[in-house]
Amino acid sequence: MLVNLTSTATTCGLSNGTITATITNGGISPYDFRWSNGLITMNTVSNFNSISNLQAGSYSVTITDNNNCTATGSVTVAASTPVTAGFTYNGNQCRSGNSFNFTNTGTSGVGSYCKSFRWFRFIFLHMV
Repeated sequence: MLVNLTSTATTCGLSNGTITATITNGGISPYDFRWSNGLITMNTVSNFNSISNLQAGSYSVTITDNNNCTATGSVTVAASTPVTAGFTYNGNQCRSGNSFNFTNTGTSGVGSYCKSFRWFRFIFLHMV
């Protein structure tokens, strides 16, 4: 019996990674999936099993089939790339009546919600 593990990375530092274990060759259902984080799926006829809401880190699974044969695999859920915020300022002074511009030079993050910023009266409060 062979197992293939695939994972998706977390986003924005959240615990939202996923792993899917798929039996690719051999084995007789039903199967038991025992994950290293304590989750157990017992007596399933499906040849795959997924877990979600995972933190970044290493995980393993042991699968046992109806004939008591086992397959083990491990995979890493990657951490999201940190979001960095950087700004450049055009140098105009507010008191002189000139407008001023900030240009976002931030990098990384996944999805638009990782790159949004909150401003209040031209004061940067925090990134959401």
